[in-house]
Amino acid sequence: MGNTQNRTQNRKEIKLFSLGRKSQKKWKMKLSLTSFAMLGIYILSYADFSSALGFFGFALKEVVIEGHDRIKSSDILNTLGLEQKTPLFFLELKEIQGKTLKNPWVRSVAVQRQLPDTLYLRIVEKRPLALWKQEKGNPVMIDDEGELIHAPVPLEYENLPLIVGEIAYKNAPLIIKALQEVPEIQQRVTGLIWVGSRRWDLILDKKLQIQLPEIDFKEALKKLENLQEKHKIFEKSIAKIDLRVQNKIILKPTSGKTLNLRQGKAVGKKT
Repeated sequence: MGNTQNRTQNRKEIKLFSLGRKSQKKWKMKLSLTSFAMLGIYILSYADFSSALGFFGFALKEVVIEGHDRIKSSDILNTLGLEQKTPLFFLELKEIQGKTLKNPWVRSVAVQRQLPDTLYLRIVEKRPLALWKQEKGNPVMIDDEGELIHAPVPLEYENLPLIVGEIAYKNAPLIIKALQEVPEIQQRVTGLIWVGSRRWDLILDKKLQIQLPEIDFKEALKKLENLQEKHKIFEKSIAKIDLRVQNKIILKPTSGKTLNLRQGKAVGKKT
C-alpha cells in the first residue's frame, strides 16, 4: 500500500514538470519568435538599415503607373530615376510627386507605397481644348481648366480652335464649355478672339464672325443656334453676325449691306 501511494505521488510530481503536446507547441512557437527577433536585432545591429529592410522584403521591385494616355511610362520613370531594391520606406513620396508634376501633360498625381515592394502612381492628364496664339511664338495648347500645356503640339491637336487675345487662355474654359452645349456651332468654330478683355468674337468656318455680348453669351449662342436651325444662316453669304445688343441681331452680308433682324424682319441700310 505504502509503495503504491509513493508511486502515485512520484507520477504526479513527474507530471508537474513534464510538458504536454499543446505546451510543447507554444514553447516551440515562442522559441521561433524569439530567434526571429534576435536575428532581426543582429541584422539591424551589424548590417546597414537598407540591407535590413531588403532582407524583410520591403525593397522596390515594381512601379505601377495608371491614368496616363498621352504620357509614356518610360518618360515618367526616366524623370524619377528610381532604382530597384531601394527600400520602399526610403522613397520620398512628395519628391516623387513633384518630379512627376514637371511633366507638362500632368495635371495631378497621387503617389502611394503598396507593401511589400510596389510604388503606385495615379496620374490625371491635361486635356487640350484649344490653341492660344500670342503675337510672337508658336501656338500653345490650353486645357479645359484654362491651363497652358507647354509641350509640342501633336498632329491630332493642330486643328483645335485658335484663341487670340491677351491672357485669353484664362477665360477660355467658360466659352469652350458653353460651345459644347451648342454642337452645331461648336463644330464650325475655327477661332475665338478675346476682345477688350471682356467679351468674345467667334470665327466660324474661317470666314464668319460672330460678335457675342459681354453678359449672357450663353443665351446669345442659343439664339444663334436657333437661327441656324430655322434659316441655315451659316450657309448664306453673311460676313458678320452681331449679337451684342439684347433682342437684336444685326447681319452684315458679304455684299456690304447691314441687316437688323427684329422679330424676323430685316431692316437697315447699305454701309
